[in-house]
Amino acid sequence: EGRGGVVKAAIFDLYTPARAYNCNHGIGRILTETASCDFVRTLEITPEQMAGMRRGAGEYNPLGSSWNFPLPWEGGAWTLREMVEYQLSTNMAALNQVASQPGLFNMAQYAALKRACEGVGGSWPYAYVVPSGQDDPGNVAAMLRALQRGEVEIQRATAAFTAGGREFPAGSHIIVLRQPYAAWAKSLLENQEYPDLRKRPEDPPEMPYDVTGHSLPLLMGVEAVCVEEQFEAETEPVTEEITAGGEVAGDGDGYLIACATNDAYTVADELLDAGYKVSRLKVKLVHDDEEFAAGSFAVKNAKNLDAKLAELSSGHSFVARGVASLPQASMLAGLSDPCIALYIPWGGNMDAGWIRLVLELYGFEYEIIRNADFQVGNLAERFDIIVFADGMIEESIKSGSRPWGGGDRDEWPEQYQGGIGDEGIAALRAFVEEGGTAIASGRTSMALVALLDLPIVDKLDGLKHEEHFSPGSIVAIDLDPASPLAAGLPAMLPVMKIWGPAFSPDIKATDWSGLKMAATFAESDVMLSGFLLGPEHLHGAGAIAVHEIGRGRAILFAPRIQFRAMTYGSYKLLFNAIFWAAAD
Repeated sequence: EGRGGVVKAAIFDLYTPARAYNCNHGIGRILTETASCDFVRTLEITPEQMAGMRRGAGEYNPLGSSWNFPLPWEGGAWTLREMVEYQLSTNMAALNQVASQPGLFNMAQYAALKRACEGVGGSWPYAYVVPSGQDDPGNVAAMLRALQRGEVEIQRATAAFTAGGREFPAGSHIIVLRQPYAAWAKSLLENQEYPDLRKRPEDPPEMPYDVTGHSLPLLMGVEAVCVEEQFEAETEPVTEEITAGGEVAGDGDGYLIACATNDAYTVADELLDAGYKVSRLKVKLVHDDEEFAAGSFAVKNAKNLDAKLAELSSGHSFVARGVASLPQASMLAGLSDPCIALYIPWGGNMDAGWIRLVLELYGFEYEIIRNADFQVGNLAERFDIIVFADGMIEESIKSGSRPWGGGDRDEWPEQYQGGIGDEGIAALRAFVEEGGTAIASGRTSMALVALLDLPIVDKLDGLKHEEHFSPGSIVAIDLDPASPLAAGLPAMLPVMKIWGPAFSPDIKATDWSGLKMAATFAESDVMLSGFLLGPEHLHGAGAIAVHEIGRGRAILFAPRIQFRAMTYGSYKLLFNAIFWAAAD
């Protein structure tokens, strides 16, 4: 059709399973994107404005012909109509190719699924076992449902069994990697080892198109045991959607609710919404030989509380135990119903959209705030906590500039231009000093450092990609068990690290008294899945920094505590920050 400017075998790669679902199901995958389609407008583009993207699978020169870019585009008007026509041409080309050779494509899918049923000649592990009795059954169920959505066959053990030299209890789930969609299961359950790809030894690593670590067990806080050799077990096929409910038992003065599950935080918020008196334990408590960690919830008995907990137990995974008398007041921190603000700049923020989804999935009410809310001020009267998503720098929050390129905001209507400005920065500082909590994750955390003038530096600042390279890997952090942020979490927590900083106190500062590191990157073996160059630059550096300011605090997360609404294992860092902000 003579459509110039089409490149293939460049930009994208086939590594991340999130983008290769089709391939793992024996189906051809086509991934296309059209340039400049972020707004409905006509662009006049000159050849000098065109640039190739050096990322992913290959390179090309937009001004010259090459094997993967045979017909350059000469520039000129680029309209919405042309964008749509290009996509229609792409789709029709794909459909025509398949329609012309249906036998070839059918046989290719059959061969791929047959290889999966054979475990690729027996070279794959035999199975993954997900043991029953884990700390957060809700997360276990969520991970298994992800496999079910991909049509993976799951078995449930009806009796205890032994596999790989380990005993597993009845109720454990087994995913045998000898089934049509075993490739999909294997990709999601295994730990990744992304290769160090360079054109020349002295070059920095090639930029992957997407994250390099995506092991769901690590991201979701679930144990999934890889078993290499075949084993015998009494099982039944799982035909229903896998869910996990709550356990409510006992009665008395009130209930203790363990903080080990994500759903426990939903339950606490629901009870606060309904007007019940909810507190958190300041110390560990043992009740009838059952341990309730610091941070667990205590609920004062009141009208219809039993019925409310029974109702919540049908759709949420939590453990609630009735107690004859609740702990004395000195052992409890009272909670108010949290008032959450999420800052989203005009023009949108992708990470903020995922944060919204997480908050909504777990029942937390929130309010989106814009630049004008900061300029009006009085934020402490409206909110307990303000959340800043990843993807912003100091200047983008202050003035509205786009941190990593994109459209020209000067073309926007005046009410959507600019940022929070100096007046908004002053209002943010006042909010924290008056008792509010401001949190940020990933790259935005250093923006908050600058806006609040905190004595923190990024230990990774200035390092070249040849020295440190973390384009989306799962790494280990060590939590301070005394921090309120650590409630319900293991001492070593896998988290998603996508670029982002590593914190260190600013040696030029005169006062560090308000600064604490609530978590540090592991001293060794910090990389768990994906690719990480220069891990020594992370060892022992700050991963979560908390700085007290006046009556409030700033909480900075170097990793992404939520990533695409799939990092269930680290959601409690966000939830604990919310309830810490809402404590009396």
